[in-house]
Amino acid sequence: MAVQVIDNRAVYDRIMREVEKLAGAVVTVGIHGDKAQRRGDDETNPEIGAKHEFGSGNIPERSFLRSTVDGGGPLETAEQLSADVARGKLTAAKAAQRLGVVTVGQVKQTIASKIPPPLSPDTVKKRMEKGAHGGGLASLGGATTPLIDTGQLVQSIQFKVEGV
Repeated sequence: MAVQVIDNRAVYDRIMREVEKLAGAVVTVGIHGDKAQRRGDDETNPEIGAKHEFGSGNIPERSFLRSTVDGGGPLETAEQLSADVARGKLTAAKAAQRLGVVTVGQVKQTIASKIPPPLSPDTVKKRMEKGAHGGGLASLGGATTPLIDTGQLVQSIQFKVEGV
């Protein structure tokens, strides 16, 4: 089987420009300022998210961001997308957008997995009494799923892309 090599400097230059753009890209996933406020609550989504991510007082640590990254999924996705940019299959901007979308989904899956420890029976009872349903996110477990009460926290998790 013969392999034909085509020297196309224009294609190479285009790919290298995209690789350079990708190297300067920053994709953040979390609760950004524009999603900070909550309806009917004095605390912001970032405050509530931080309490759960790191633990605070009587709230146990239930990492949803760090544990997602530590699980390796976002890194694997970034590696695959970087390879696609290097092969000329994707632009840096599209790769960064896809990384953001996929990682947000992975964080939400982490939350839906019912991060331990489970809620106390008292907490579940209080949620049921007030009609907790996950803010339309009943498919994520509703009143028995840690981090999902009104659904505002999980819905506030988004991504931003800069530098592309």
